[in-house]
Amino acid sequence: MNNMALEGDLSDFSLVDIIQLIDLGKKTGGVELHGARGRAQVGGWLYFRDGKIDSAVAGMLEGDEAAYTLFSCTAGPFCFRENLPLPPRNINVSNEIIIMEGIQRQDTWSCINERVTSDEMILKLVPNPPKASREINLVTDKWRVLTMINGKQTVTQIAQKSGLRQFRAYQIVAELIEAGLIEGHIDQLPPEPLYPVLERIAMGGLGDSARVLLNDANRRAGLRPNDPSLHPSQITRAVRIFEQATTLLLGPSRARLLADQLRAHVMQQPVYRG
Repeated sequence: MNNMALEGDLSDFSLVDIIQLIDLGKKTGGVELHGARGRAQVGGWLYFRDGKIDSAVAGMLEGDEAAYTLFSCTAGPFCFRENLPLPPRNINVSNEIIIMEGIQRQDTWSCINERVTSDEMILKLVPNPPKASREINLVTDKWRVLTMINGKQTVTQIAQKSGLRQFRAYQIVAELIEAGLIEGHIDQLPPEPLYPVLERIAMGGLGDSARVLLNDANRRAGLRPNDPSLHPSQITRAVRIFEQATTLLLGPSRARLLADQLRAHVMQQPVYRG
């Protein structure tokens, strides 16, 4: 296969299919994908060298955990770009292991999402848990998470501060909710304006010219930056155009790093979650 063009939606072409096709063609490059995990949005890159998974990034996650997290996307756009400059290698296991663990994580995330319906869910202790719940023998990791729950912190904040991997922290939260020890609610707070933050991030990496390039990228993507009805996949399309424009100025690696910072911030915004 020469100059392989591969793009579409994960609902029609799964990540397993993508990996196997790239492996079959012994291709080098990266797959950018964005999708839904429950009500949350997930996005990132899976990089290949000669058909083998070489590295991965998903928001603040890198390596194996990033790759496994990308498997939790069941729908959303993806695009394979061939012959990209690759970032430093951070995955040292086979495609087969990544696929097997990724599929298991996908199934577990489906169960987690039934209990943890939003990353922005604020957790609190149940005042009078059922007697059976009070008698549960909690392992160290669960005690660590339980002691952090104070009715003020979101699931995301607890996961970040716990020192545990995101998947493990969310799994524990789901188990504690199911056991009747904790419960959660979502505060309907006014969303933080997104575009000014993206502009500040871009200018921090590129200077004043970033504002012009970002505005042009939004124009070419047909977006009105502060439209609250925008889906993350639409915004990240503008970020992709911005990345292409900045590559000549910064070089491929620095341009991708800056664009990944913008994409990560988009995915963290609850107002943009479907």
